Amino acid sequence: MNQTASSYTGALFCGAQKAAKEQNVDLYVFSGSLEQTPSSSDLDRTAFQRNVLYEYSLKLDLDAVVIAYDGVKQSSEPKAFARYLERAEQIPCVFMETEIPGKRCIQSDQKSSVRCILEHMLKEHGLRKIGCLRGPVGSPDADVRYHVYEQFMKENNLDFAEDYTVTGTFAGESGDNVRILLRNHPDLEAVVCCNDLVAMRAEEVLWEMGRRPGVDIAVAGCDNVEAASRCNPPLTTIEMDVSSIGYYGVEEAIRLLNGEPQQVRYVPSRVIFRESCGCPPQPQEKREPDYWSRMAGRYEKRLSEFGANALIAATLTDAALGQTTVNREVLSRVAEGLREMKIDNGVLLLFPEPIPIYDGKGNFNCAAQAQQTLRFHEGEVIIRQPWESPYLSMEEILQNVFGYGGRAKSRMVFVLQCEQDQFGLFICRGDVEEMANLYMACYQLGSMLKFISLQAQHYRMEEELHGAVRTITEKNNILKKLSNYDALTQVYNRRGLIEAMQEAEEKHHGERATLLFMDLNSLKQINDLFGHNAGDYAISSFAEILKEVLRKEDIVGRFGGDEFMALLLGMDSIQEEEIRDRIQIAFQIFNEKSERPFYVEASIGLCSFRMGDSVSMEALFDSADQYLYLDKQRKRKDVRKKR
Repeated sequence: MNQTASSYTGALFCGAQKAAKEQNVDLYVFSGSLEQTPSSSDLDRTAFQRNVLYEYSLKLDLDAVVIAYDGVKQSSEPKAFARYLERAEQIPCVFMETEIPGKRCIQSDQKSSVRCILEHMLKEHGLRKIGCLRGPVGSPDADVRYHVYEQFMKENNLDFAEDYTVTGTFAGESGDNVRILLRNHPDLEAVVCCNDLVAMRAEEVLWEMGRRPGVDIAVAGCDNVEAASRCNPPLTTIEMDVSSIGYYGVEEAIRLLNGEPQQVRYVPSRVIFRESCGCPPQPQEKREPDYWSRMAGRYEKRLSEFGANALIAATLTDAALGQTTVNREVLSRVAEGLREMKIDNGVLLLFPEPIPIYDGKGNFNCAAQAQQTLRFHEGEVIIRQPWESPYLSMEEILQNVFGYGGRAKSRMVFVLQCEQDQFGLFICRGDVEEMANLYMACYQLGSMLKFISLQAQHYRMEEELHGAVRTITEKNNILKKLSNYDALTQVYNRRGLIEAMQEAEEKHHGERATLLFMDLNSLKQINDLFGHNAGDYAISSFAEILKEVLRKEDIVGRFGGDEFMALLLGMDSIQEEEIRDRIQIAFQIFNEKSERPFYVEASIGLCSFRMGDSVSMEALFDSADQYLYLDKQRKRKDVRKKR
């Protein structure tokens, strides 16, 4: 699988989990990243390295492997993907999302649905000039959808030439390519898109160009994402039964192990006609009574829990402070933090030493051995320090960690990594709704292990270079920055921020000060619509704006998640309002220059006080937070740019 917290992966996981439970088999889920190559222009240029995870799926003595072909292919470099398939096919293997001759495959029956949309445009609406925004060449889904379009156009003697098609990606930004289609063919009557994200962006571009989607130009997508029914106009699309693809993937793996005949299974899809293709408004899609209010309450609760867990996860790295080995103290604090995040089942496996993830030549490196250092299950916690637990081969690890027999379980596997190094595996029981929290926890555990590794290196250098005071001082500064600064934004983290404020209070006792409490608007919406790399970009841009606007002597830090705080000295009430205005103007200028399809904006609360007053920092935080809440009422409801 790919993209840990996506709705698509969640649906695949749900279906696979259901089949595994019914068939009483153990299910292990390996979910990586969508990053394709190390040359990506996105913020996290090493995100593709998370896909070393797929290599471990072939190391854990599994009976069979079910591969989400299109997702894993997108997530890997071509050479690495080819080598992975070559090794995967040495054990019983089922492929989802594709059709490979002679292989056991599960494929959504998209052909008939794509053709149905095209026939509907031609016969019901009389549209003949139809363009195509296709997905990446080599993607099974993109290729199938395009080939149906190509064949239909030829069969019906419709205008068809190379410039009626523009190739892009599955990302929403590819919807901008509708400008190219209209430049090639100003009389274009319809456009079919490789997926809903591209189609929804194409609708926005058409509005910007003065073309009315569904009236001047018909638009259709594929996948029926949740937002497709709420865009303007609601999007005609294809709904695929992703959960059934996951279900049949596991079912076919069992059939394969039982020696049953090879087959390709097609999962039906259906067309949902809405106004974007020119149809009249459809009856409101059926929802359970009070659906939206219940969903709003549910997501509000989940968002609150996620925010709380984000703060807890950030403290996992605190366990590494002052440590050069993963000892009992570190493991105890890790177990405590994971339990606070309600992760109550898992095994932490550590490698003998950090291992480079990638060799730069298309090869991912896997550890040959690991040791069990922490295990917790339903309240029971077992901690083994490195010398108390033997190293086992990766082939042995599955049986020794969990054993066989008993009630079947679904488990998720994560690689604990940071930058270019990997340190271990975390295997835990998890459900779809827990995937984001698990990913966040494992990300922090990787950072913690990296920090311990850096500290161990530091102390070895102290022993070797005990006479080189300058070198030792420099290394200490590096470690201090790692513990006090946020890696994403390069401003103070929560720990560093509080320490800096305490130092300022002692140094500037009695002086007037202003506390700014700021919150990035609509981060969840940015993550949901454009992905977590876009959310990281918004957070880092927020920090850059603050560093640009505020003075060098002002103290700025990331308090947690999407919240930032700043302490300003010696400002009167007029200057306070000026600084608020300057920050908002800076956001406005940033958004005008930014080519990203979303706004980066913030809400601000502030309060004034004198350094050293009896009022506590917690009370000041609460006061600023109240003003922040009032300011947040004025934020825009839709973070997407309307051009």
